Amino acid sequence: ESLSQIFQDYTGAADLFEVRLDLSAKLDLAFIRQATSKPLIIASHNNPELLNDAESYADYIDIGPTMATSKKQIVSFHGKDEPPDVLWEKFNGEHITKIVLDTDDYSKIAALLKLNSEKSICFAMGEVGAFSRILSVFRKAPWIYASLSQEPTAPGQFSIDQLMNTYHVKRFSSAPGVFGILGNPVSHSRSPVFHNKKFAEHNLPWIYLPFPCTDLESLMNHREQFGIVGLSVTHPFKEKVIAYLSDQSSEIKKLRSCNTLLWKD
Repeated sequence: ESLSQIFQDYTGAADLFEVRLDLSAKLDLAFIRQATSKPLIIASHNNPELLNDAESYADYIDIGPTMATSKKQIVSFHGKDEPPDVLWEKFNGEHITKIVLDTDDYSKIAALLKLNSEKSICFAMGEVGAFSRILSVFRKAPWIYASLSQEPTAPGQFSIDQLMNTYHVKRFSSAPGVFGILGNPVSHSRSPVFHNKKFAEHNLPWIYLPFPCTDLESLMNHREQFGIVGLSVTHPFKEKVIAYLSDQSSEIKKLRSCNTLLWKD
């Protein structure tokens, strides 16, 4: 009954639901299927045997890093240091391919985003790479994974409330220009709430994302690949970003501190 209520509560926001069989006691697949008309992903990462009877109840089955036998199966890989292109060669096919790396390496995050398509979902886990979860869908990934509450089921995961009401992701029909807050940490910042609200109110084709950065030089080098056109800057980078400026306002020259970056042309 609680699962049925969850489906009912979130059916207006969610486009599909993923049910993890290995995180619960034995679940009634027929009941789950009847409880929602939305598409269902059924997964069982730690106990794949639980998927044996799931075929007729699921729209998609996440079978982990194994060979697919049908187009409705999602071949998924979760790792850390593996090269994205090598993983793609190993796991892609006619099925949906999901590649997720727990990495702070911006070159790997950029490579993951490049792999997204209607049949692939590729992004980075963790706080640094969280922005790639949202950007993946603007690179044609079919969906974004989100938690139902403020407690993520994976590092860096956004809640469905954040996606809908902070980032307003469903208002975009094409890839938006990317603005964001650059610093470390930035999780406390209310800037995404404020700026995305204003962008939505004025129907501007922009989104404002968090960039908790551990490698400023690498982020700047990959800025264009992420579609970044502007950044608010906070601790500890207000002095360090000056080295990357081609033009400085009089205030920056006087204070030797910069809190806003804008790329033109």
